[in-house]
Amino acid sequence: CNCHRSRCLKLYCTCFQQSKVCDPTICTCVGCLNIKEDVSGMRQLAIEVTLEKRPDAFKKKSKTKILGAGCACKNNQCVRKYCECFRTELKCTRKCSCKDCKNGNN
Repeated sequence: CNCHRSRCLKLYCTCFQQSKVCDPTICTCVGCLNIKEDVSGMRQLAIEVTLEKRPDAFKKKSKTKILGAGCACKNNQCVRKYCECFRTELKCTRKCSCKDCKNGNN
């Protein structure tokens, strides 16, 4: 990670997000509190506060998208490869929340 102000205790710190402590040989963070020797208890407190706000914060996220779940295109009118439906050769349906669609019954 490359954190400067968060002291590596926020979810945008890649190490903290993965429930790992920062590695000084890899990370270039400043004032890091995401370390094994959590003497002050700041890391544990940050974990508890984060879990209180978002209970699923440290769970692995699924990288696979459900086919046919619908797209949410705004600028490409669902006729370019960026559109999930167009890319998988499906027509847009009511499940989609696209704007100015030209690929289906929207």
